[in-house]
Amino acid sequence: MKIIILGSGLLGVTTAYELATRGFEVSVIDRKSSSGAETSYQNGGQLSYSTAEPWATPQVLRKLPKWLVHPDAPLVFRLRADMDMIKWGLKFLRNCTTGRTNQNTVNLLRLGLYSRLETQRIVQETGISFDYSSKGILQLYGTQKDIEQAKVQMEFQAKFGCTQKLLSGEQCIELEPTLAHTSRPIAGGIHAVMDEVGDAYTFCNELAKYSAERFGVKFLYNTSIKDIVTEDNRMVAVGTD
Repeated sequence: MKIIILGSGLLGVTTAYELATRGFEVSVIDRKSSSGAETSYQNGGQLSYSTAEPWATPQVLRKLPKWLVHPDAPLVFRLRADMDMIKWGLKFLRNCTTGRTNQNTVNLLRLGLYSRLETQRIVQETGISFDYSSKGILQLYGTQKDIEQAKVQMEFQAKFGCTQKLLSGEQCIELEPTLAHTSRPIAGGIHAVMDEVGDAYTFCNELAKYSAERFGVKFLYNTSIKDIVTEDNRMVAVGTD
């Protein structure tokens, strides 16, 4: 079977790799001149499998009135007659209960831990290099109240296989000595030991290169969907030199 994938960012390249390993003939179309040149290029590179708490929580619900009047709030609502936005907003509010928050956390955590295993598998199978590190991610908190809230979340996620470590401010600096130079208070932190980091742009290009050389995946750069669709909406093959 022949399959065409639109876009060669993180999702497109990994999908192409997986399909190619299963015997499909894959072509990837990208309007840019390389893989990972758009959204994935600006990706922060944090493989934050442990960050599973959803946006919709009871705590966020209490903060919404203040956020509505701040244009730089982390969650911005535009009050206008947009039915799609209104429907989305109602669904968001409906999920700001403790029960729904816990269930959504579990679902996101399971997806994250599965993603961790799959990422490690791809790295082992391909041997690609992309500044990959599995030393974890350190989350810092400025007040004891923030630490206590984070601790509750950490203990809840631990029930479902997520390993994290609660650290004091001194332990955070010991783990990351450069923090000793900050003027901001550090009440403590959580070391997400299962989390990882990597260069998303390099990952896309290295996996694309490997997929092309090992499995014959065709990457058609500088190409748009309009270049391969005929007037009767049929897909046609595109050859590049």
